[in-house]
Amino acid sequence: MRFDNDWDVLAKHLGFTDERDMLEDLYETQELPISEIARRLEVGTATINRRLDQLGVCKRKRGGANRSGDQTLKLFRLDPRVVLSLRPKLLSELTGVSKPLCYKFQKSRILGGSDGLLHLEPGGGLREVQQVEPATPSVATSEEPGLP
Repeated sequence: MRFDNDWDVLAKHLGFTDERDMLEDLYETQELPISEIARRLEVGTATINRRLDQLGVCKRKRGGANRSGDQTLKLFRLDPRVVLSLRPKLLSELTGVSKPLCYKFQKSRILGGSDGLLHLEPGGGLREVQQVEPATPSVATSEEPGLP
């Protein structure tokens, strides 16, 4: 369906309240790439980019919601006991993270990726807190001074 640059009319025709509502739903809620939104609305990707900029909609980095860094962050936010107890296929289905990435993440955690605990920082970042080995009491030997 072609339209004559009246974005609010197009949005209302598609069941949205206005242009902002339409683009936020397609881009942020449904996480569609700009190329797919442009294809559906029969406009160019530059047009969608420009409209998002004009509306002040925060755009995702290249790769969008499927970037491996974002997917890995999803796994970091889960309880490590849960992540390590599930098979990669089930973990992938539950989290929306690719199965190969789930496998690699689990493997890195099991084979020495981290011996510490993950601590969520107030700003939202993660930091690794190393576990401290308990000190072993020293055994007195006869070579130590003051012992018979």
